[in-house]
Amino acid sequence: MFYADRNRGSSKLYATGALVALLGAVPSFADDGSVAVAYRNGIWWDGNSESMGTKYVRDGSFVSPDGLNDCRTVDLRGATVTAPFAEGHNHNIVASIFERSNAEYLRNGVFYVKVPTTYPPAIDGIRERLDRPDTVDVVFSMGGVTSPGGHPVPLFVNTLSDTLYDGATYDDFKRQAFHEVENESEVRAAVERISSHGADFVKVTLIYSEDYRAPGYDGQPLRGLHPDLLPAVVRESHARGLTVTLHVNSAADFRAGVAAGVDEIAHLPGIAWPPDRTAGDHRLSAEDAARARDAGIAVVTTTYVIEVVFRNQPEKLATFRAMQKSNLATLRAAGVEIRIGSDTYDREGTGVGANPTLGEIRSLVSIGAFDPTTALSLWIATGRSIFPERRIACFDPGCEASFLVFAKNPRTDIDKLATLSAGVKQGFVVAGSFEDQSPAIADCRSRQR
Repeated sequence: MFYADRNRGSSKLYATGALVALLGAVPSFADDGSVAVAYRNGIWWDGNSESMGTKYVRDGSFVSPDGLNDCRTVDLRGATVTAPFAEGHNHNIVASIFERSNAEYLRNGVFYVKVPTTYPPAIDGIRERLDRPDTVDVVFSMGGVTSPGGHPVPLFVNTLSDTLYDGATYDDFKRQAFHEVENESEVRAAVERISSHGADFVKVTLIYSEDYRAPGYDGQPLRGLHPDLLPAVVRESHARGLTVTLHVNSAADFRAGVAAGVDEIAHLPGIAWPPDRTAGDHRLSAEDAARARDAGIAVVTTTYVIEVVFRNQPEKLATFRAMQKSNLATLRAAGVEIRIGSDTYDREGTGVGANPTLGEIRSLVSIGAFDPTTALSLWIATGRSIFPERRIACFDPGCEASFLVFAKNPRTDIDKLATLSAGVKQGFVVAGSFEDQSPAIADCRSRQR
């Protein structure tokens, strides 16, 4: 877990008036289910293919125009429309900063979020507010699995306790924010607890597992789970229908995760490393990438964190960027699925680490890992990976009516992401507006492009 240093619901349940009260600027023609909305003259891109013309929305979903009589009409005037974006790795959906995080995500067109490792009591008060048209849709791993004293134990106890969790202690966090295990019996009990807390998946940590030492932090390096226990975590999780996301630091951690059969690797190896490590400890081989591809394991990018942490150390930044670009090229060449995640956030409201998922996209493009179109396509696909059972990031009848409208096309220039003029989530306008549009009802059969 990184942070800035100082730094599934249904729209049928919510009336337009309720969202106006919450958001203050939702136009009256937001989809309340009573009348269809025809969005005309758009260039629609779902991350894979492009189409032009009119899309119809009713009751939170895209619908066929067949059988529709009356519509409210929005003229998109040739604007580029994309599917929404997603954050594949962050920890900022927590009660103490939820209002800021949720608003930031929505205004940047990020509607779907994956949270590996959180403190369950800190989300109890906001869970009923999530997965609605006016809030982000989120999956959680709850606490992570590690060794006694392993990451993220010190992070929660020594840092996050004061900044996010109102002085919670080690005793509060244990078996909640982290689950410390030393043998397979404890692994089984930990995964069962995590499942009972309502987890959507399981998070486990390896940190330089090739040099794992006995638990303890007095003068010893940071570590995670003993690598011999990783297969047990995977086995127990899969037995309960839960996927496994693995935190890695080194190439050896990556290899151990692939061998154990994890489902997702939560960090690109080599995003950064301490002085006692070298680039060679983090470089992935073509064989490493091919094995991950053959096992169906996805990798989450998390490159933006170094832009924040090492922003005043240009030499280190250049070294780390070079390794990131190299490892991403190796993974891409093998056909490994890449997901977008930043693992950083503006924890104190200072602006350092704000808009983290947008920062991740900018980082990936700036290091030359992806061109803008590919980066945006992966950003969209990440949402599908978070909610594979839902019909999102598509515009066909039956798909959820969630999309972003840009005055200028961001697919060739990511600076144009700043021209986001409206975001629609499950039929409701949640970012920007169509305030200059007339909401008059007209015949749906008038289907000019």
